Amino acid sequence: MPIRLSHDGLTETESRDHLLWFTAEVDWPIEQVCLELEVGSPTELTPLEWAVLRILDDFAGAMPAMQEVVEELGVGDEIFLRETLARLLEEGAVEQFAAEAVELASCRLTVQGQEWLRHGRLKGPLERPGVLFHLDAVTGEHLPIPPDDCLPAPRVNLFPADSLPSRTTTLGLDRVRGLCQAQGEIFHQNDSRILSATVREALGSVVWLPVQLSMWVHRSGRLALAAEPGTPGRGKWPLENLATVINVLAPSTTDLVEPMQTPMSAASWRTHVCTLIAPDRVAESACRFIDQADREILVHSGLLELPGVQEAIDRAASRGVRCYLHAAGDSQLQWFDHANAGPGFVWSPAGSESHAAVTLIIDGTRGLRFDWVAFAKTGGGDSVLRIASTLQSAVVPGLRKSTAASLVDGLDESDPRQLFVKFALTADLELWSRRNRELASAGSRVENLETLVQWARWGQSVLPHEAPPGGWFAQALESWWSSCEQSFSTSPGTWEAFLPFGIDLIPPTEVVNRLSRLVKTAATTVDSAPLERLLALGVLVVRHWPGFEPVAQCAAFRKTLRACLANGNADLPLAAAEATRLLSGMSLSQAQREQCARWLWEALPPVTDLETLCTWLEASEAMLAERPPAFQRRAVRALRAISPAIDSAQAQHHSQVRELTALWTRLQLPKRELEQVVPPAGAGKVSPGTGKNVITSARNS
Repeated sequence: MPIRLSHDGLTETESRDHLLWFTAEVDWPIEQVCLELEVGSPTELTPLEWAVLRILDDFAGAMPAMQEVVEELGVGDEIFLRETLARLLEEGAVEQFAAEAVELASCRLTVQGQEWLRHGRLKGPLERPGVLFHLDAVTGEHLPIPPDDCLPAPRVNLFPADSLPSRTTTLGLDRVRGLCQAQGEIFHQNDSRILSATVREALGSVVWLPVQLSMWVHRSGRLALAAEPGTPGRGKWPLENLATVINVLAPSTTDLVEPMQTPMSAASWRTHVCTLIAPDRVAESACRFIDQADREILVHSGLLELPGVQEAIDRAASRGVRCYLHAAGDSQLQWFDHANAGPGFVWSPAGSESHAAVTLIIDGTRGLRFDWVAFAKTGGGDSVLRIASTLQSAVVPGLRKSTAASLVDGLDESDPRQLFVKFALTADLELWSRRNRELASAGSRVENLETLVQWARWGQSVLPHEAPPGGWFAQALESWWSSCEQSFSTSPGTWEAFLPFGIDLIPPTEVVNRLSRLVKTAATTVDSAPLERLLALGVLVVRHWPGFEPVAQCAAFRKTLRACLANGNADLPLAAAEATRLLSGMSLSQAQREQCARWLWEALPPVTDLETLCTWLEASEAMLAERPPAFQRRAVRALRAISPAIDSAQAQHHSQVRELTALWTRLQLPKRELEQVVPPAGAGKVSPGTGKNVITSARNS
């Protein structure tokens, strides 16, 4: 649907080529002018009647003689003058105040005569109706149909009190007649007409009409405006006073752009615009752009003055977006120092670029820009306006490149932050590698390691498809492992600080395997410190990776844990009891303590014969306060596996058989499973080839 455009020479057929700049509801002043009218039905006076009335009005108190008047008027005979005076006396326009002959000197005008002199002869008395006009207080245009929904006071006022014209005090009679005709005012008889009009200023007022202004920009760069409800003059005024309009609608945007020597021509500016941003929506649009950033933000310091923009940049930086501020002054630098720290959060100082267009570039693909634009006025000259727009995608890469180049020129490579910015903006991998080497050679402190890992992440985010030799994290991994080895050899209690970095660099299985190999094993019955360190490692890993199973997934952890439990099978029950006492003294939650007990149980040596089965059951009893279902399954499988060994052992192992029976019963393991291997008396298992019951023989002996 074509839009209605105001007087700038555009036609409705051109409306498809317009971009909407803003739509805003403002309150427009409407003056209510109250008038008192005099209305009558006059006829024309004769020339002689008019002359007599005029003489009586002009010469009251010094009336000339009749003959003098006759000669002056050239009527020829005094009789004509007397007849006219007598007729006026009869009709009440003149009255005689002295009992003398009818002479001019003895007569005077009545009120009716004064009205006849001003209006002509009236048919009937004068009427004095009142009438109310609604006039546009800015343009003076008449509104024939009184507007609805007017307000007693403005909400959005474009017009300071001293800028409005003075209240109406007089209206010409011709204009009053025209306004009454436009409003359809009819005063009684058809031959009545308005004879006078007096403005009653005390009865009038100024009210405020809500008007919706819509500003458009044609592809040629010309401005167009639609006002609803509108008048011809109401469409012109905002176009001629756009700076005032924008200052009222969005005062926070008016100081963002400093005047440049040569504003951009509207036609040239229009070629790179995608959409226009309403003056009161600039802050909202900038914050939305920043919140949608994934990788990088280049922002001009001018936009920091908009409400919410600093907070939006804080949010972006906290989620890992690289934020670059250029053309910054001292106040912005102070805020930036206080904001989220990191090599990806930097500025360039104010300099020659400070008068450049205010830009916001997101991820190198989307842009928002604030420009000074010169729009040609219909009557000649230019109107220079600040206007914000989103940019066409084709122009953003070039703008990003030029903005980045100006930002890099002011950077100090000795500052790690600024060096990273130069790398990020130029994609020069050598800059990243140089800083990486400096960090790696600075020592094995936790702070250096943290910076190395962060540096690797930032490098990977800048150039994900082009990694240095060995990968982005190779140097960080090497430094991490060196730090762990040094920590284990000097202060074993401090290695916990390095664990999270390893988890970020390599899979948890490799982290646990590497660290497990650093533990110098010793039997728990001799030295419990290695076992304590190993269990603490497992707890930390599971804290970072919930659900991770170090015994099942890490061979080195399982082997080291088993070596700490016992150097020989005979020591296993004692080692299990010692490990249980160790767990009770460690600073662990109940859930962590039960988890560590399960790891110890899972790391017990495998069952190979009747003796190892007994020691395994005894150690399990010591370790597991609550025995899981897996314990019963594992015990049954072990018993079945060594059943042939029990047969071949014959009677010499009768003491171990009794021990197995006691342990099996005490641990409430399935009785039927034991009876299949160790039958009750009189129902034993027959040894193949001998016909003798092995268990019965063992018991008899």
